[in-house]
Amino acid sequence: MEAPQITVAMPVYNGEGFVHLAIQSVLDQTYSDFELLIVDNCSTDGTLDVVKTFSDPRIRLHINSTNLGMVGNWNRSVELATGEYIKFLSHDDLLDTTCLEDQLAGFFDHKQENIGIVTCKKRVINESGKKVMPGFGLRGQSRLISGRVAIRKSIRSGRNIIGEPSVVLIKTNALRASGPFEPPEFTPDIKMWFKILQKTNLYFIDKTLASYRISEKSTSSSVSKSQGAQFVTLIHEIMKTDSTIAGRLNAKIGTLRSHLNSQLRRLITRISSS
Repeated sequence: MEAPQITVAMPVYNGEGFVHLAIQSVLDQTYSDFELLIVDNCSTDGTLDVVKTFSDPRIRLHINSTNLGMVGNWNRSVELATGEYIKFLSHDDLLDTTCLEDQLAGFFDHKQENIGIVTCKKRVINESGKKVMPGFGLRGQSRLISGRVAIRKSIRSGRNIIGEPSVVLIKTNALRASGPFEPPEFTPDIKMWFKILQKTNLYFIDKTLASYRISEKSTSSSVSKSQGAQFVTLIHEIMKTDSTIAGRLNAKIGTLRSHLNSQLRRLITRISSS
């Protein structure tokens, strides 16, 4: 059987409340040459029962024999993926119907530009699906951005402006060549994006193509108190590796902003849950 163009990887643990919506958002895509790889991390709720209500042949379910932790489950998803491109979709996030089509076009329309990641804007929604923040992410027109410039912009912002896993489409071989996802829990995605973008470029699409859900139960909420410190640690790691990527001034600005962003995120989560 020929491998699909895209693997949509959904690492899930105890996601029965939202996983149905996430799966349906993938099956509703205008682009159809994908596999939906669901990697269950030993869920103890009704997640598997929900998944098994779908009969689409593009769905491939893998159940881990032991719980690998969040980062371990992401890495298992990479091992199992067969697509030339990979998108991670959190079980509580959603894709707009043209997300895969539009992001794949970002790669195809700029084949000579050494693109490793295509990203877009996202809307932030709360637990009930209500929009909290619209069109959040990089700013400006659709454009190619040098990988090093994208890293510098993110560091100066003190947060992941490139996008959460559900927001980006990645060239699978570029991801694998960059090694495994690494802890801690708040920064494994942006750490990986930085590794990929040290060797490739980024393409940004000025469209909102995904919904990122925040709630008191989400992983990002559970580690929110340490988010600022974790991003600062990441800045220090990048500066030790190659201080010319960001520069000392941008690193200092990013360090200050990372703590402010952490406080703002906790405030938004509380407001959206009330």
